[in-house]
Amino acid sequence: LAGCIEDPRDPLRTVHSLTDIIGFRLLAIAAGYEDGNDADSLRADPLFKMALERLPSERDLCSQSTISRLENLPDTRALLRMGRALVD
Repeated sequence: LAGCIEDPRDPLRTVHSLTDIIGFRLLAIAAGYEDGNDADSLRADPLFKMALERLPSERDLCSQSTISRLENLPDTRALLRMGRALVD
């Protein structure tokens, strides 16, 4: 899904990749946290970090504001590409 979205962010200033953000969001939804606001309390959770192949001692996952920016990033074409990718 991350490959379907053009990332306009400066790569030198980007902390979380689109793949990491999408993975965290999908994992949170699968765990029953459907609201993006839950990210702020889950970002330091060791189980979520390990599920996303990060050690509990490593940097925290993305914040709610980062997830919100991701959710507002795709345009119509990106959404169509994502839909096709999900079907594939």
